[in-house]
Amino acid sequence: MIKQNDLSQNLYLLKNTRALNLKRYRFIPRIKEEDAAYSFDGLSSNSFSNKWFLIGKRQSIFKTYDDPLYPEVRKERILNEMLCYRLATKLGINAAPCQPAKYDEHDGLISYSFLKDGDKMISGTNILQVLNLLIARGTFENFAIALPEYATKNGVLLDDEIELDLFKMMVFDFLTIQEDRHLGNIIFIQDKNGNLKLAPLFDNEFAFAIVERMGTGENFDLIKAFYSSTRPRPSEVKKTVTNEAYDLFKISERDDRFKDFLKEVISFDVEKFFKELDSEISIDEDYITHCKKCFEYGQEALKTACKGIELADSGIEGDEERDI
Repeated sequence: MIKQNDLSQNLYLLKNTRALNLKRYRFIPRIKEEDAAYSFDGLSSNSFSNKWFLIGKRQSIFKTYDDPLYPEVRKERILNEMLCYRLATKLGINAAPCQPAKYDEHDGLISYSFLKDGDKMISGTNILQVLNLLIARGTFENFAIALPEYATKNGVLLDDEIELDLFKMMVFDFLTIQEDRHLGNIIFIQDKNGNLKLAPLFDNEFAFAIVERMGTGENFDLIKAFYSSTRPRPSEVKKTVTNEAYDLFKISERDDRFKDFLKEVISFDVEKFFKELDSEISIDEDYITHCKKCFEYGQEALKTACKGIELADSGIEGDEERDI
């Protein structure tokens, strides 16, 4: 694995994967905002950043290092997209595919469209409107109530795993310290037959406490201290990590499938994951250490939340209660 001082302009360098050359595809100079996935920022940017290309008859977004938004962590934001896609896939979570790409001198990442012909995107905001709440927060409980009501009102059928997929998303966001999963980044897909399911996870640029890293650098202890007292949750009230982990555990009691998934993520070998990733991509060693600490921090909190609960199937025992 390369050291930070050995890096060129890219935060990560490809080994066995070649960057997609976007010169082979049609550039879309303008796109209607209502046709864009909610995650795709920079629609009105004057820079080259975040532009659209037609790939396989689908509109896909090219996110580049040229974006002026948070330039000090732009490369890490792009890398987060790649890491979260690979990590989610390993955990059995549906995520929007992406890969490194380039256009002339511009390096970045292409995020492929997950929409099929006839698909319609429904935002989390639209789903929760059926609750008629002044402020509808994106909690699991709110979605569990709103989705059946939305389905009845609009004559659609809910996917059998829609709640499980929601739970997986929330656990994944917890483990990766996702700071941008607002209701506009929780998308449901209604297909042409009227079936409704959760869209693949996308827009993971602000994972791994990236906003806090702008002020703290790579000192994870400072980030850990910050999140031990409170941490911001998009569309939700602020909670301590311990309370949030306990909330996820309580949700898991609703369904054995939820419990099984929680066991899987608690026992997931994140060290092995990054070693396997290193065979394909060389990443800044300090940054990988930071990402692993973030994930392991969440695993530790979930273990603590499960203290005293039977997890014999996975061989996991709750740790002694302590501040995390």
